[in-house]
Amino acid sequence: MLYGSQWDPPDEVQENVQKYVDEVARILKVSGKWLYITFRQPHFVKPQLLREEAWDVVVEHLEDGPGTFEYFAYVMTKHGHPTEKREGSVSELVATKTSGGQPVRMIDTLHAPDKVL
Repeated sequence: MLYGSQWDPPDEVQENVQKYVDEVARILKVSGKWLYITFRQPHFVKPQLLREEAWDVVVEHLEDGPGTFEYFAYVMTKHGHPTEKREGSVSELVATKTSGGQPVRMIDTLHAPDKVL
């Protein structure tokens, strides 16, 4: 469970999140994708999701127009080998257009694939 300040989460929250993410990294099959959608901003979430030895992380900003909530899609793609980097497309998991017809904007990529949506 997440509680407390996002800027300085309690130790218990940090430990639980680390265990949760480590377990996903352990059981996700090679080339498998984990899609995590949240309203939490990337500067809070990315440090908790980064596992360079396990996967690439792509972050997309999902929005449906003015006055709507912002959401972020985090897609982790599991490597076949600790040094192998895989290409992956978030569009395989998240539609490239919102219901309002506006394109989804790429806001950040770590170990970015050559393709940009």
